[in-house]
Amino acid sequence: MLAPPAWLRAVTAAAVFAFLDVVDVLLCFVYGFLDGVFEDSPVSCYCHGSYSAAMEDDGVSDTLYARRSACRDALMRLVGKIIRRRGSPETDRCKGRSPRWSDCSCESCRAWQRRGISGHDDGQLHIVVNQPEKKDAAATQRQSEDAIFIHGFLSSSSFWAEAVFAEASILNCRMFAVDLLGFGESPKPANCMYRLKDHVDMIERSLIDTLNLTSFHLVSHSMGCIIALALAAKHPALVRSITLVAPPYFLPCKEKASQVALKRLAEKKLWPPLQFGSAVMSWYEHIGRTVCFLFCRNHLMWERLLKLLTGKR
Repeated sequence: MLAPPAWLRAVTAAAVFAFLDVVDVLLCFVYGFLDGVFEDSPVSCYCHGSYSAAMEDDGVSDTLYARRSACRDALMRLVGKIIRRRGSPETDRCKGRSPRWSDCSCESCRAWQRRGISGHDDGQLHIVVNQPEKKDAAATQRQSEDAIFIHGFLSSSSFWAEAVFAEASILNCRMFAVDLLGFGESPKPANCMYRLKDHVDMIERSLIDTLNLTSFHLVSHSMGCIIALALAAKHPALVRSITLVAPPYFLPCKEKASQVALKRLAEKKLWPPLQFGSAVMSWYEHIGRTVCFLFCRNHLMWERLLKLLTGKR
């Protein structure tokens, strides 16, 4: 079977993503209305904000505000003259709280709040610890080393705990797998921008400072590699080694690094399906929120269905 010509693939992709532009604009106002009805202090979406130099200095990624297409911008200007959203991300986002009406409120997703955590400034990350086994006197006398494991995007501490910790119990090394801010069982506050600085500060406060670690190894995967590098740059005297697994790396160019990463990692393509899904979730804020509303908010139902179909735990 012959593959369609390149021009046909390009035209089809342009048409599909133009349609998604229209859908995302419509969903913008749907969620604006629903947030106003169900929430006391609605948090404005990013598509109604503008990026400033102050945000850049504060470590906020410009990809939150500069990921629009020409088609979407034209539609926003057209409907913006008729409907005006209340507030702005810069003034209202600090009032946010988790979960929102469209977020999951099950026991596991709300566990961090029941532990008395009201926000990321007062909370602690969830950490899985693997202690070395002491089988003989010589092993007991040796000073064990520490290693911090940092997972990547769409992952959690279980990535390391289930795959690495079970096979490394004989090593004389104390291992810590963290759930990054917003992942796993760690806090997920809505009033946080989830900047690189926020992740580094939480690892320091939850692990390094709490246990008074004086030296450690860093092992990281994908997005976690960026956080590991930032942590190592801040504490070069404490890091004994650093291991980067599948780090996101791009050759230097004149374009801004954040924009290069967005276009390379979430290129607007229809094939393969994972690439298409990455593009939709990265470029379309409200379509992504809808996907999370349908799947993440109802994850317990999907988990029961998968267990029923597979006959597994």
